[in-house]
Amino acid sequence: MKLIRIPENKYYDYRINAMFKCYKWDPMFYDSNTLSKHVLILTKQENEEVIKLTESLDKETRLAEEYLNNHTNVAKKLFLPKKILEQTHNMKNYNSSQNIRLMRYDFHPSIDNNWVVTEVNSDVPRRICRKLFIA
Repeated sequence: MKLIRIPENKYYDYRINAMFKCYKWDPMFYDSNTLSKHVLILTKQENEEVIKLTESLDKETRLAEEYLNNHTNVAKKLFLPKKILEQTHNMKNYNSSQNIRLMRYDFHPSIDNNWVVTEVNSDVPRRICRKLFIA
């Protein structure tokens, strides 16, 4: 893998693609840009590794959510934030087949040649999709 700087004359298009093709719908934090001026170029093998990691993490995340949906009493033992605990009763009737679900996992290379997940976004697309379909 290698890091390459995005040419200034291509950065605007890169930013638009990141937002609308890669679901990075929040490219700002207050007045600061959160999109790098560099891209990480992966080998085919590295890309396949990230795909496998993403698929595994997605499956594990959905299984954990399903388990919590059916065992809401476990949420208290996990010391989840109070706002989440207050909503666990709503989880009992959640049916994943009746909801649009889109998650974006942000993987980053670590200094010890592993991958780390710094963020998983699933709430922003769901809110936007709901607004699109309830017109």
